[in-house]
Amino acid sequence: MPSVIGNASSLTGNTNVLSDLDGAHDTHRRSSAGVAPPDSKDVEGVEVEEYQRFFIKRPKVASEDNDSPDDIVYTTIVSDNCDASDAHTRCVTEALLDIATKRALFSQPNFPRRLVRPIVPAHLIAPAGFKGLGMFATRHLRAGNLILSERPLIIRPAGAPLRQDVPDLSQTQRALFSLSEREMQLQVMLQRMTHECRDAYLALSRSKYHAECGPLLARARTNGWQALTEFNFANSGSCGSYAGVFDELSRMNHSCCPNAVYNWDTQTFSGSLRAVREIMPGEEITVAYCALGELWAVRQTNLQAYGFLCACPACKGGPAADARRMQILIDAYAASKVPTGIALRRAYLSLIRRIEDEGLEALPEYFAALLEMAKYYRCVKDVAKAKAYEGKLNAMSWAMRGEPGAV
Repeated sequence: MPSVIGNASSLTGNTNVLSDLDGAHDTHRRSSAGVAPPDSKDVEGVEVEEYQRFFIKRPKVASEDNDSPDDIVYTTIVSDNCDASDAHTRCVTEALLDIATKRALFSQPNFPRRLVRPIVPAHLIAPAGFKGLGMFATRHLRAGNLILSERPLIIRPAGAPLRQDVPDLSQTQRALFSLSEREMQLQVMLQRMTHECRDAYLALSRSKYHAECGPLLARARTNGWQALTEFNFANSGSCGSYAGVFDELSRMNHSCCPNAVYNWDTQTFSGSLRAVREIMPGEEITVAYCALGELWAVRQTNLQAYGFLCACPACKGGPAADARRMQILIDAYAASKVPTGIALRRAYLSLIRRIEDEGLEALPEYFAALLEMAKYYRCVKDVAKAKAYEGKLNAMSWAMRGEPGAV
């Protein structure tokens, strides 16, 4: 279960949903014009028929002549340059995009580009005790090593828009209608999927925290990772981020001292997972669902959406672990103010050691500290130590940014 990608509704005017039926990227069954609501009961006194009249967005053929950049379209994104026999490369993703995003994606040369994958598989999905399923290393991994690259099952806006041409509804009615609309959008997307992809989506868990949602939306909210990070859906501001749901990347469990990080890459239309420190064979691969720089109480509050109480080493450490974590952040800021010289070297060496002791290599302060040490040793012409830190920096750059680092 990954991190939450926002749940707020986005109210945008004149938003239409179009079905991408031009044949270029839609190779599967088209969506139904009338999708049954997830629940046949009335919603706060408003008849379902009234909901259908005002809220069901009936897909139609997209017209390149008169569509608006804010129009949204169901589309199937197909890759011709992947191994169809390998589930990790997944040649097909169902997506709900605005027209502007779709055009930008397909204007890229050779989109989507070929995935980079480990030559030797690095992980497996297996039982993880009370956590259900989890991801485990099958071989020794070092910082920066690629664990998995995977295309999503679906891509959708985290805050799908609610039309404004609606009857005068209360805030509660509007919220419930919005949830129902999003559930039906996901029904359309699942109808367009292959049986294999649909089964993979339905096999994902859903948090009890999202009990107000339909079963498909609850899975999307529980398992969504950030995606298409360069784009904003229908100009809807902070509510306009996209989220992807994956078959295997959505199986990663949380730790407040994670040993891996997730990144999105639009060119390959995929999410990737890389190690931030050494991982031994059989060790569980974990990521952070919440900000690592927060205190225990804040982290636990932010994790409530997933329906579990974190019991990682940092959370078991109590106030003492909180104090060490906060001191790391304070000292990282103080080190950034130290003039170059011996004092700077001592400050960053101490900071790096304590970050590694706490298992907080995923903090951006760790990357910054490695960069400063590489620069320092270059400055004093200690080539051996400079190269050592540049090697660490390069590994962390791959892990944190998906690209090599430079001093």
